[in-house]
Formats: sequence, structure tokens, C-alpha cells
Amino acid sequence: MKILQKFRLLFTPFLFLLFLPLILFSGQTGKIVGKVTDKKTGEPIIGVSVLVQGTRSGASTDFEGDYVIGNVLPGTYALSVTSLGYKTATIKNVIVKIDLTTTIDVTLEETVVEGEEVVIVAERQLVQKDLTSSSVTVSADEMKVMPVENLSQVINLQAGVVGGHFRGGRSGEVAYLVDGIPVNNPMNGNAGFIPENASVREMEVISGTFNAEYGQAMSGVVNIVTQDGSSDVHGSFGAYFGDYLTKHTDIFVNLDKLNLLRTKNYQFSLSGPTYVLDNLSFFMTGRLQDEEGYLYGKRVYKITDEAPTFPVPSDRSVYINHNTGDGAYVSMNPYKKYSFNGKFTYSFESIKFSYSGFFESAKWKGDNGYNHDYKWTPDGILNNFSENTMQNFKLIMSSATVHSNH
Repeated sequence: MKILQKFRLLFTPFLFLLFLPLILFSGQTGKIVGKVTDKKTGEPIIGVSVLVQGTRSGASTDFEGDYVIGNVLPGTYALSVTSLGYKTATIKNVIVKIDLTTTIDVTLEETVVEGEEVVIVAERQLVQKDLTSSSVTVSADEMKVMPVENLSQVINLQAGVVGGHFRGGRSGEVAYLVDGIPVNNPMNGNAGFIPENASVREMEVISGTFNAEYGQAMSGVVNIVTQDGSSDVHGSFGAYFGDYLTKHTDIFVNLDKLNLLRTKNYQFSLSGPTYVLDNLSFFMTGRLQDEEGYLYGKRVYKITDEAPTFPVPSDRSVYINHNTGDGAYVSMNPYKKYSFNGKFTYSFESIKFSYSGFFESAKWKGDNGYNHDYKWTPDGILNNFSENTMQNFKLIMSSATVHSNH
């Protein structure tokens, strides 16, 4: 008995750490279900192989012709449905969303010629039966055509969200999750960091009546699932420059001359196989955002200067200045940030491992940007620094892995 107790004490922590990646705080995958029937008779077909193309996920139909494929990452897929004596059916444009079930019913046609194939385009469901909350999912493809620079702007485009406030609630009442990990800043409850657009596979924005799995949310939930590596090499690079220009220099000083490097933004993404191990892929993305801002002050005083003195204390109209400023224009709302996200994914049979890391560093001035009290002493504005890192190891087990009967 003592040996058994020691064995339990030794291996219980190990088992906890082993299955810790499965104890997630939010849904990150979807599910595909449906029924396969004979086109002529309408009877269910047993033992049909249903495979999600490009993955190792799939299932076989039961005695009622039903199949269930769980733990499918959000995205758009094609299903391959095969059975002996029937034409192979390929269903394209199958959309899987976070925490939702996609129903795809298939009818197969008998054939005597091996290798015949029928291609079907799936129709989007008019009513999502398992949707229990007010939510919107935004895919990576949809973000590419949006006129936005970051995910915060995507979130603010959704109904019920204004300036990061959900349904009139406080900004600190929103739960932000990245790959199931809460990323709220414990100091103020706001998002500690939000990944770049290129890192996102799909984002779910819930604005009301969310499920109990989101325990810390009061006003809304932003659930983000990041990209995995691909089987082919893909990459992109983008850069843009800009400036603020106006003739109203009495209000906006130092904006009467064109400077295209006042705002700079560089970003890249790269994914593909590692060529080190089979089924081991990578994804990485990075961004540098450097904005000088559009609000300027004039360095008339330095923060080390002494206060003006009055030779005649009773006469406040006569004073002696002790300013040593050089009169240069200084930005009062600059912002600089650089971020990086890397991820390795390894698929083995019905199990997939992934390890990802996030890093973000930002610097800006002031709590709310420009402060008129510091217009002539711009160096006195408070400097803010932020640095965030996150590492995540995840294990996903598919419901089954199937092979074609042909």
C-alpha cells in the first residue's frame, strides 16, 4: 500500500501537467456533424469515411448514418466522403466557427465505375441552432478586406461595441482570451495585449448572454484563435508611411511641412513546413509601428529649470524667467510598438501539438496623450512603457482519423 501511495504522489503532478493543455478557459474549435444517406432509397449508409481535407481529422458513420468530427480548428474546409459502391463526394466551402456546430448532410449516389466523383458546394446555414449568445465571428479572410490596422478596430466595428465598451459597460469588464489563455491586465482589467491581424485565424466577439465557461466576463468576451503553420510556404510583407499636414498651425503646430516618415509601419508573416520533421510546421509574424504623432509642444522650458522669480513680490506683472529650453518642437503623443509571434505545430495521427510564443513592447507618452499644461514643457509628460510575453503549449486530440475505403 505504501508503494502505491508513493506511486500516486509521484505521478499525479506529472499527469496534471500532461493534461494541463486540455484545461482551457474557452472554446477554440468547432464541430462538424451530419448524416450520410443513399440518394435513391434515402436509407442511412453505414461505415462511410468522412475526412476533412488537409487535416488528419475525420470520422465514420454509425448504424444510423450519422458522423461527428470534433476539435476542428475554425476555418473553411472541404470534406471528402467515400464508400465502396458509391461515387466519392467532395463538399467544398464548409465553414467551421469557434464553439459552434456545422451540419453537413450528404447523399451518395451508387456507381459501378470506380473513381467517379461528385463535387458539392455547402450552403451556409440560415439559422445557427446551437448559438446561445449574441456573438459574431470574424475570419482571417474577412479581416484582410476590412479598412483596419489592428484588432481593436475590428472589435469596435461590431454591433454593441463603442470604444472598447460592450453594451455601455466598462472597458475592464471585457474578457480577452488568446488561444484559451486570459490576457487581461490585472491592474486595470483591460486587454494586456492583442495579437496582430496576421496572427489571427478567427476571432469571436460575444456581446451578451455568454456561457458559464467565460467566468470573469461581465460585459463581453473577445476570443481569439491564432494561426497554425501551413503545409506550403506562404509569406507576406507590407509597409506604409504617412504624415499629418495642415495650415492651421495656430492649433496644430509643426504640421505645415511634409514629412512622410512621421508615421511608419512595417509588418511581415511567414509560414510553411520546417523540413526538419515530417508534419512539423511553423508560423511567424512581426510588426513595427512607429508614430511621431500630430500634437506638438515647444520646449521653452526644461524640466530642470527654476520657476520664474519676482523682484517686487507685490507686483506679479514683473518677473524674471529662468528658461533654458532650445525652442524645439517635441511630440506630445508619440507611440512606438514592436511585436512578434511564433508558433510550431506538429501533427501525429489524431493528436496535434503546438507551441507558441508572443512578445510585445510598446512606449508612449501621457495617460491620455496631449496635455495642454505641458505645452511649453513637453519633456515633463509621463512616459509609459509596456512589455508583454506569453508562451502556450497546446494539445488537441481529434475525434478520429479515417482512411478511404478505395
